[in-house]
Amino acid sequence: YLDDTIDNETVKVGEDVAVTGFNDFPFAGLLDTPLTTARIPLRDIATCLFDRALREINGEPDQPGRLVTAPLVVRSSA
Repeated sequence: YLDDTIDNETVKVGEDVAVTGFNDFPFAGLLDTPLTTARIPLRDIATCLFDRALREINGEPDQPGRLVTAPLVVRSSA
């Protein structure tokens, strides 16, 4: 996929150009050029949303959003 989009003879992915994705999908590391991705913490995001919904239901004041981190999974595409 990545190699089909970029002309490998003139541009080298991971050397001349960096390519990244998000959500660290299961086959990201299996591509011809393994894709660097951010691993989105879906469980943490869901927990934040659930807690916020409960506060809303209970009539509690809204609180500022909570920061969740998305670890970077570095592979050869970047």
